[in-house]
Amino acid sequence: FNHPFMFAAGKSGAPLAAGNTVVLKPPEQAPLSALRLAELIDGILPPGVWNVVPGGKEVGQVLASHPDVAMTALIGMSPEEAHEVCAIAGRGDILAVANENSPKQTVLSGSVTAVERAEDLARSRGSKAVRLNVAGAFHSPLMEPALGPVREAISRVDFRAPSFPIVPNVSGRPTQQPLELRDLLGRHLISPVRWDASLRAMGELGATWFLEAGPGDVLTKFARRAVPGAEVRTVGSPDAARQVAEEIRRAARA
Repeated sequence: FNHPFMFAAGKSGAPLAAGNTVVLKPPEQAPLSALRLAELIDGILPPGVWNVVPGGKEVGQVLASHPDVAMTALIGMSPEEAHEVCAIAGRGDILAVANENSPKQTVLSGSVTAVERAEDLARSRGSKAVRLNVAGAFHSPLMEPALGPVREAISRVDFRAPSFPIVPNVSGRPTQQPLELRDLLGRHLISPVRWDASLRAMGELGATWFLEAGPGDVLTKFARRAVPGAEVRTVGSPDAARQVAEEIRRAARA
């Protein structure tokens, strides 16, 4: 699996990062996705910051073993209200908050029946529910069987103290502790993504530039809302990534 990445830089040009630093993909998919992302990141971060780890077979097995699952975005509802909807609609099924994207968007993940109940309840309260086109119930207890193998794969990565803060979206708080980064990266599989908290933490650290690496601009929109006044860009090619990285360096030298 992989996830979108967002990088930030402060006025000094010092980098920050939010998102995963290890990408696990089945070997046959790695050249298409993880390595393509590596090309984008290469122009943004210094060498040796992140690794691509072949693997991910166990994640695919978990997805295949739970076909009747879904994820839905609740729009126009506060995180507190979304947590309440999740608790009520769960009713013994597996249903969890998967993404805290913004003050008005929260994603739920779980069994299809529980997700359907949550959607009905959210709509009855005046909010919008949008079913996501995904292959599994990510960031929920349904991914627990893959946790051990994923942790084992991560254990083969050499984690060193980063020279700049990393904001893991499991915690939404900056850290430079290798052991904490390793632990949180493994927990990411079954834990909610605290994306809004991660963006705000980077803003509090002084980030003034945010770059989304990869296709689409979903994270870009969240960043503009979370850190008003910041320069926010989307880079979809290695050349675009290098161009924006150089622009940030020039701004830092000015």
